[in-house]
Amino acid sequence: GFKGRIDITVKVTGIQSLNGSQPCLSVGDIIPIEVKTGKIFGNGGLEHRAQSMMYSMVIENRYHVKAENSILLYLKDRGQAVLVKSSKYDIFAFIESRNKLICALQSETQNLPTFAETANSCTFCPVSDACHLFALENGQTFPFPSKIPNTLRCNSIDIEFFKKWNNDTMCEVNKSLKNRTPDLPAIQPSLLDPSDVISHAVLKEQTQFGHFWLLKFHRQNSEYNITSENAFSKNTSICVSSFVIGSIHNVDKKVPKILLMGIVHEINSKLGVVTIKMENPLSDEYLGFEFEIKLMKTTSVSYLPLTFLTDLFTNKSDNSMWIRDFIVNNRPPTFSNDQILQKDSDLYKEVTKFFGSTMSISHISAINHCIRAENYALLWGLPGTGKTTTVSAILYMLYLLGKKILVTSHTNAAVDNILLKLLKFDVPFLRIGKMNSVHSDIKQHTLDHILNSKSSWELQDYQNLINQHRIFATTCLGVKNSIFERLKFFDVCIVDEATQVHLPLILGSLNLSKSFILVGDHHQMSPLVLSKKSSLLKQ
Repeated sequence: GFKGRIDITVKVTGIQSLNGSQPCLSVGDIIPIEVKTGKIFGNGGLEHRAQSMMYSMVIENRYHVKAENSILLYLKDRGQAVLVKSSKYDIFAFIESRNKLICALQSETQNLPTFAETANSCTFCPVSDACHLFALENGQTFPFPSKIPNTLRCNSIDIEFFKKWNNDTMCEVNKSLKNRTPDLPAIQPSLLDPSDVISHAVLKEQTQFGHFWLLKFHRQNSEYNITSENAFSKNTSICVSSFVIGSIHNVDKKVPKILLMGIVHEINSKLGVVTIKMENPLSDEYLGFEFEIKLMKTTSVSYLPLTFLTDLFTNKSDNSMWIRDFIVNNRPPTFSNDQILQKDSDLYKEVTKFFGSTMSISHISAINHCIRAENYALLWGLPGTGKTTTVSAILYMLYLLGKKILVTSHTNAAVDNILLKLLKFDVPFLRIGKMNSVHSDIKQHTLDHILNSKSSWELQDYQNLINQHRIFATTCLGVKNSIFERLKFFDVCIVDEATQVHLPLILGSLNLSKSFILVGDHHQMSPLVLSKKSSLLKQ
């Protein structure tokens, strides 16, 4: 709804009056139609009517015409339609709600609203379990406990743990949001970082590409020098797989109107051509127009630590209970008695290939320790002792043992350093992340690169691609990629440079695995703390 993706937009070309009644529409009116797959309730639910009225406002803003009417079409009621007429009072209500929302978002501390008055309000609420958790944190009693079957029962230790990390994480989130640069889609290019903008890009052609469309733009102005294979213009941060928006080049410097949103599909630096993949084409009237293409930055990832922290105390994962047992209650890890790396075994011979002459008894001991872990293991080492090589060897051993492994870290560089050592052993892995953030030697193993190699993908092809791999690598933020919803659980999760990551952010990776290995050095760099109000500064 907020994206303004209207199902159908129609123009009234004729009116037939029924029984001499006065028609509500006029010839020439532009009407948004919102299609609903369900049944109608009354004269259309409040949320449905509000959405259709919002689309009327979008039509007025887009086409500069008066649009007071919209239509709700309900398919399960044999296509019954409801005409929704918006008034100035509805517009005032929208603006008032918008202003309340902005005030709440700008506040450093957000007060939760009062509980719903009826139990039915909680029946289909997607956050009722989280609501219960926040109520416990504030010392309140949730009024409808029967409506929260997914909530795990929390004791006083759990609540104190959640309260501490929730407060610190909220401080960090609010500080990071205040520090960010404006990322409004319609911001003037002059206010943006020049590396985030490609100007004077002329739309030359549009071609269908499977279920998508490819829009090809040519750089018009010769003053921009093409400098590298991965850059469209000098010092640009826009590259393949970047999410971009585009607007017509404004000579009068007014705020531009966004016409396209898509993913950069291909860049030809020598010819000065950039191709953008979109769900739908633009109108042919825009062929030959100059566009400004801007990198679209989002801040939704800032809230991921809060999501991961809440999931730990709610039944969002089968792992939640045992992870809480080890992290919150400090239960010690357990290990099997098997000595997997016997000196004359095939696995031992494979390990020696990683280290060569630098292999020591401590390396073998560390690998054995981590492989035998039944729930979790900690791996600590001083700088220069070969932690990265050891982690790569552990990853390789787990792969040879038939395990499915997730590799994460706070930075892309740390993840890639582990994978680079696997390349010479021809170990297949799938790297999840933007191609412009991945090491050049690993780009061919990225999910984006593989998906872009074919014009279209069937669902089964996508699932087969996932089934072909047992090693998946991404950053701690990258675990929210939709591909992980199809992977269910990993046997082991390895977190490198774990001491540089805030605890709530690591939880997202741990929740996907049956066991985990944390690697780092607590005497080196600690996690970056932005907020002076955070108690993390005292630790």
